Amino acid sequence: MSSIVRMEEGEIKSFESFIRILRTLGKIDILLPLVEEEEISPNEYFKMMQSTQKKTRRRASKSKLTTKQEELEW
Repeated sequence: MSSIVRMEEGEIKSFESFIRILRTLGKIDILLPLVEEEEISPNEYFKMMQSTQKKTRRRASKSKLTTKQEELEW
């Protein structure tokens, strides 16, 4: 029994056979919606990248530290 007959009867056992049949029939493009990635706009990409970047903590400058130390000395 051929793979096509088995497929028509719902007895196909492997995905590989299914892919070979689609290629033979020239219908492999029917699977493209399953693997296509959704495109995002540049603005959406920018927002996504900003949200994933870590917020870096900034250290106080030395000049601020010295003024605070001077205030403490009073």
